[in-house]
Amino acid sequence: AATVAKQKTYLFRIAQVLRQGYFPAEEVTKGGATMKRESMLMAVALLLTLSLVFPLMAQEKKKAEKARGDVGLLDLEKNYMILVTKEGKLITLDFNEKSKVTMLESKGVKMSEVGLGSSAEVEYQSQEDKKVLTNLEFRPAKGGE
Repeated sequence: AATVAKQKTYLFRIAQVLRQGYFPAEEVTKGGATMKRESMLMAVALLLTLSLVFPLMAQEKKKAEKARGDVGLLDLEKNYMILVTKEGKLITLDFNEKSKVTMLESKGVKMSEVGLGSSAEVEYQSQEDKKVLTNLEFRPAKGGE
């Protein structure tokens, strides 16, 4: 969200530069050529701004990614977990009170009820440099935790 705000500010400054006419000015001629040029510059600035802002707005609404593996680490104090995929890839996921946790053999549960070694399927969204857990479904590890 901070980068979007910076980019919007940058685009606003571009529009100001175009509006103030930092390009070689034309003399007023017959038929109002200067007025037409100013209108054309405003239209170009508006189109440029919209073409850059709309993709940025769409970028904020990312679809959740999915991964499957075993819970390798669960830190309830720092609110993160590490999922170990079948290929051996480690995925670090942050979670919060909005993260939905479901035990597949039971009902909705809390993150503290997930045990190490549990088989899990997760959904997460990438936000800046973190992957935030949105949904976790797990089967408890056999033999206790």
